[in-house]
Amino acid sequence: QLPEQAEWWKADAVVCTLGTTIKQAKTAEAFRAVDLHLVATVAKLAHQAGTPCFVLNSSTMAHPKARGLYLRTKGEAEHAVLTTGFKSVTLARPGLLDGNRTEFRLGEEIGLVATRLLNPLLPKSLRSVKVERLALAMLQSAVLAKPGENVLETDQFH
Repeated sequence: QLPEQAEWWKADAVVCTLGTTIKQAKTAEAFRAVDLHLVATVAKLAHQAGTPCFVLNSSTMAHPKARGLYLRTKGEAEHAVLTTGFKSVTLARPGLLDGNRTEFRLGEEIGLVATRLLNPLLPKSLRSVKVERLALAMLQSAVLAKPGENVLETDQFH
């Protein structure tokens, strides 16, 4: 339940890292409620309040016509933010995130072990991304608020 009228919607920038997992959400609809609809609502309310800049944590290969639920939902969320009317939008599209998690995710753990070993040999576009680097890039994007649509791909976080 987001309040439509709150002073804090008016800000210099929004840095949005909302997201869940299918495992936590339990259903595709519940996943989309967070990763798409909640993101779109935050963007709408912030824009209506006059916030000029929105920075969204998305995903590499996000696309509104992607076959998989995750990448399609992320792509639709990007589209929702881009069409809201902000003066500045940055889409951060990291690959596999390397950071501490409160929940165990077997697939991610296997991927992280592999990429940590192979990162020096992999092209930057395939390397895992340290969450601290992602956070710094997103904060810098919010502070700079470069006009228009800006995309940060995985290789830019290294």
